[in-house]
Amino acid sequence: MADLRIVPLELSMVEDLPHHSRVCAFWETDREPGHIERGYDDSFEKEAWLSAVLLEWGVCGQVFVADERAVGLVLYAPPNYIPRHKLLPSGPVNPDAMVVSHVYITDKYRSIMAYVKLINAAVADLRDRGVRAVEAFGREGNAGSYAGDADPKSALDHVCIPTRDVLSACGFKEIVPHPRVSRWRMDVDKRNLWQQSVKAALDQRYVDRMIELIAYETERVPAGAGAEASTESDTAAST
Repeated sequence: MADLRIVPLELSMVEDLPHHSRVCAFWETDREPGHIERGYDDSFEKEAWLSAVLLEWGVCGQVFVADERAVGLVLYAPPNYIPRHKLLPSGPVNPDAMVVSHVYITDKYRSIMAYVKLINAAVADLRDRGVRAVEAFGREGNAGSYAGDADPKSALDHVCIPTRDVLSACGFKEIVPHPRVSRWRMDVDKRNLWQQSVKAALDQRYVDRMIELIAYETERVPAGAGAEASTESDTAAST
């Protein structure tokens, strides 16, 4: 079984990222959709963007690592670092929110749960830094056909845009519908409250169940049985 983990992105990791994540600057540029071509290499621009954001704002990504090899990446940053959000038909994002932008996992490790874990790692980091809202764009398609159903020549079908089922599974809610690419939002405080309420309910259910078991075991033991057992034990010992 593969050793899977998620770690914060560091600049020293850039050269080891999946090929697509290294060479694609879809989110980081405002290039016209017609110029987005298969195989377009923006690796220098991408690395420069990562360097600037890491230096000026801090951690801006989480890396999905399998057997010590980077196989996935999610990027996030304030809106001013991500020009693409203004050009999508359901944009721009609200000024109070951070943007989850580039989301990519290689074919072998691609699954809806892998995407959920990766994006949740990004949300957890943002939450710990005091962020109250996160927005993302979701396209048509599903996690199972995530790469194959995306047309990199179209800004509305780009492989770096997460699919709607992934965002929904993470707890995002659609706030600006669009036939091709809609905008989704997660209010982090509400998400935390939901998690806390679920945990509290589970904890209370555990306590209730333990009380039920104790009561059941007490009912099973007849009155005086403990004393009789003690007397029999004492008699045997004296014999």
